[in-house]
Amino acid sequence: LLKPGPRSRHKQQAMSKQGAHRTPSNAASQPVVDESNVRVLHVVPKFRDVNTDLESSVCIEEMRKGSKFWLWLEDSRAKNPKDGTCYKATVKIDEFNDQLTVEFDGKKQKTRQISIADFRETRLNHHIKLMPKALKLLPENHRERYISVLYGQGLLNLHFLNLVALDERQYFIWKTGLKALAQAAAANKANPTNKYLQSTYLHVCSQAKKDVVKVDGILDALHVHEKPRRKHALQMLEKLEVDFNKKTKTIALEKLTFEVFNSLRNELEERADIAAVFKELVGEGEKMTIERFGEFLTVDQGYDPTDRVVLEGVIAAFEPVAEAREQKVFTVDGFTNYLLSKDGDVYNTAELAKQGELQEPLSHYYISSSHNTYLSGHQLTGVSTVEMYTQVLLAGCRCVEIDCWDGPDGEPLVYHGYTLTTRIRFTEVIQAIKKYAFVRSPYPVILSIENHCCLLQQEFMATKFTEVFGELLVSEQVGKAKTTWDRVSAHLPSPEALKYKILIKNRKRRQEGEVATVKRAMRTSTNVTAMAKQFNAGEATDLKDVTNEELDSLVTDEELPNEKEQKEMLKQGVEAQAFKGYEKSTTNVSKPLSDLVKYTEAVTFKSFSHARTEQACTQMSSFPERKALVITKKAPREFIQHNVRQLTRVYPQGTRIDSSNFNPVPLWACGCQLVALNYQTSDVAMQIERAMFERNGHAGYILKSKPMRYQSTSFDPLSNDLAPGVVPVTFDITIISGQHLPNAMCGVTVELFGIPHDTAVYTTDKIKGPHPVWNARKNFDRLHFPDLLFVRFSVSVPGCTMQRTLPFNSIRPGYRHIGLQSEDGTPIVQASLFVCTRITYHEDLMPKRASRTSSLHSSSVPSDRSTSPMPTLSEVGAGDKDTEEQEEEAQSGVSAE
Repeated sequence: LLKPGPRSRHKQQAMSKQGAHRTPSNAASQPVVDESNVRVLHVVPKFRDVNTDLESSVCIEEMRKGSKFWLWLEDSRAKNPKDGTCYKATVKIDEFNDQLTVEFDGKKQKTRQISIADFRETRLNHHIKLMPKALKLLPENHRERYISVLYGQGLLNLHFLNLVALDERQYFIWKTGLKALAQAAAANKANPTNKYLQSTYLHVCSQAKKDVVKVDGILDALHVHEKPRRKHALQMLEKLEVDFNKKTKTIALEKLTFEVFNSLRNELEERADIAAVFKELVGEGEKMTIERFGEFLTVDQGYDPTDRVVLEGVIAAFEPVAEAREQKVFTVDGFTNYLLSKDGDVYNTAELAKQGELQEPLSHYYISSSHNTYLSGHQLTGVSTVEMYTQVLLAGCRCVEIDCWDGPDGEPLVYHGYTLTTRIRFTEVIQAIKKYAFVRSPYPVILSIENHCCLLQQEFMATKFTEVFGELLVSEQVGKAKTTWDRVSAHLPSPEALKYKILIKNRKRRQEGEVATVKRAMRTSTNVTAMAKQFNAGEATDLKDVTNEELDSLVTDEELPNEKEQKEMLKQGVEAQAFKGYEKSTTNVSKPLSDLVKYTEAVTFKSFSHARTEQACTQMSSFPERKALVITKKAPREFIQHNVRQLTRVYPQGTRIDSSNFNPVPLWACGCQLVALNYQTSDVAMQIERAMFERNGHAGYILKSKPMRYQSTSFDPLSNDLAPGVVPVTFDITIISGQHLPNAMCGVTVELFGIPHDTAVYTTDKIKGPHPVWNARKNFDRLHFPDLLFVRFSVSVPGCTMQRTLPFNSIRPGYRHIGLQSEDGTPIVQASLFVCTRITYHEDLMPKRASRTSSLHSSSVPSDRSTSPMPTLSEVGAGDKDTEEQEEEAQSGVSAE
């Protein structure tokens, strides 16, 4: 096997000395394709239903004929899903397993088509109590034949197709078939380019008349509009020995196989930019020898020297010319196929396997966290949905927030207090959490409880936690965390030790008569409600006259500002009436709920010295972003040291009523583990968050860099000094070309998000799309902390933003393609950038002697230079707003120090 090479400084320095960095000139770009040897369309997994012994393939044959259903359509963010209208309709799938069609009885509703590629999940008896009133009139057994299909894209643009089968056999046929189709759709998402090709091919075939396909229709589907290229296409059909009618320019449907379609596409979409690279590598020759290919992999692509047998296997996999395969050489077409394969992608997927077992304490990891998880939109008027918990957990989030308020019937409700957000039931939330907590990741889930409930409803919460979660709930402490007397040496258990466990974050009931309270700011005035109503009616969208401080006091569910804060706010012009609507009351934490809190006890932060000497590692504090950022600027090193032993949660400021997010990197740079973001907003901050946790497949836990895991670390992210044990790097990138970008003037912006020293922006000139060529080179010299550096590539034109955000340590060197995504992370099929990257490590710039540090596990800080392995070529070739916790927090902590 090819030994994956670390992005070794020796190789990269050798590249610099040898001038190995080559930038193609005068290159015209063409669209990206994946491996050319695609053979199978819409493979549906075969399995049998255990109840009926029905095979999925048999079920799908039946589904093509169509079946009658009672049904209704539901938006995942609908405020009143039970008000949906019920219809009787015929549902069927097409012969290519590509579209599901709903033909409504009667003429009032238009036929609806749903792409099977958008299928996310099939659920049974989902939301049965939310069925429209009409369905409740049906016999009882109809409710046991309920199938719900979740489909759509992104986190928010999701819909339900709710079906009620008319008989038992029909129910089992569609249940089995839809499950198989959903699994096939999930598999296709792993290779969106192939899925796009397949859908395009199926669309062309569906246009056939009398079993013949027009060549013009094929070329239109491939976006070949220029006359010279269309003429060239006819020549290519002859070259491919396709039997077509030259007079009528038609092809018999049976002759137009997917192989023929794909081969024609490859011939028409030659990549001149890659051809220029090939020519520069081979000189005057027309073929690349196996020796030259091995040198290219070592010098340009960053691999270790490779065994000849492996190289032969790669050539055999990607070279389309039989003669060249026999000679063990690459033609330009084979070389192009290789660079367009997964191995030519910029993302180092070996990071996924690198993490291994997560054996260090919880406080040594960044933890994917959500703020106000239940909200699907605005903080004042948004819709609260159980579905948001499902989707956030499936996205890999490991800390979700539940805002609990007294309900009218003894069960708490979950919503954003004192606003017009809708309300959902507490039991529904925790049932959804149980079902989806460990689908994406086996590592522990933290429930951040914002507790506004009376004692009775707190006991209801504790009972439900125990009943619903059962053994998933952490019931007792393990390891050193049991002993809180030795506060310095005790540490939290690891994510590995807490696999498949759920932790409750809440205040605890104090011992020896000390009272832990939940302050409940009960407003007799209607400031916030009035503001929300005006906003909802479009009457008060301009909030310029409201100060940030007033918004923070009115909009969030935090405690009433303390006396000192009120005086400061009055100085800044906030009217005294703003505070008159509050009445304070305190509610003790119920003992049953308190007993469920083990490793994540919410406490008030007073100072770093107080936390060191008086708090256990199982106690944690929460900060609003503004106060946390004050600490990062005034005491960054102390903040890092604090976060070595204890957990810290940071949440968006109350002024972010539009659910926008803050940049998480400055907080991560100070070791804050739980940086909670509004998942419903796909802004740059969420793109960075996705990039952070993409590194290990969205397991939800990412190990901090070594200088941030040692109690006496000297690392200061605001300093221009080098971090101990981390090798600085130079990042050199050439933006060569773009493929399938908007048909407008396009430029590429490259943004670096990291510690202040490493932050930078570069933008290319604008070139007309859809296949612009820039050949623009930028050198980012001496980046100090690559372990916490993110690179965002974006192409923006009016009405369209394409982007890809990558963790720096996952970028592979050499000639690579960057697949672009929408702002919500959905891949944009075929849209990509072709780049050449070079990464040079400067070990000579490191301090000769790293700072002396101590650790729970080690007494020194070894080099943390990334040596993540590449995937083998043989594999590729084979084909908180936490209640009242904040009154004395961040600024008081800094002043005390």
